[in-house]
Amino acid sequence: MRVYRFQGEQTLDDLTRKLYVITKPGLNYTNIGKQLAKANPQLDLAGQALAKKLPVGTVIVAPDVDGADFTADAAADPVETLPTATLIAAIGADIASAQDQQLKRLNDFRFHLRSLIDAITDNNVRQQFVNLSDRLDKQKASLTEEQQLGAETMQRASQALDRQRELLKNSPQ
Repeated sequence: MRVYRFQGEQTLDDLTRKLYVITKPGLNYTNIGKQLAKANPQLDLAGQALAKKLPVGTVIVAPDVDGADFTADAAADPVETLPTATLIAAIGADIASAQDQQLKRLNDFRFHLRSLIDAITDNNVRQQFVNLSDRLDKQKASLTEEQQLGAETMQRASQALDRQRELLKNSPQ
């Protein structure tokens, strides 16, 4: 397995070809791309316009694929060479990015819902939409709280790793 930092490839096929070279007859890049997408369920790797979906630098896990080798681009950033704190920070940034996208979608939906509420004249229907809007507000608050807790957890994990590294450095061999 390798960790790759997204560099703006346009499609999953482009990304797959950048990371892998096929060594086994019968294997194709479409199948490898499916394995790559499956290894990264938190990212929307399907379809076109990856560069519009993912920020450059997003951490992508490149799984070992039977019948394919990693290219030099993929092998340049192996998991073993990345400090754990860097991985934690990168994963934390990816989680925060996904949460930000979810909050944006939630805000967009809420805006459209409020527009609908303003256009409804039937009070019973209007009240149902208001209740739905209130539930969305609670969900947004919960997501914001989860985002904050996630950031705090990542920070504590990084600090714990720093302390562990310091203890190991100062311990007698």
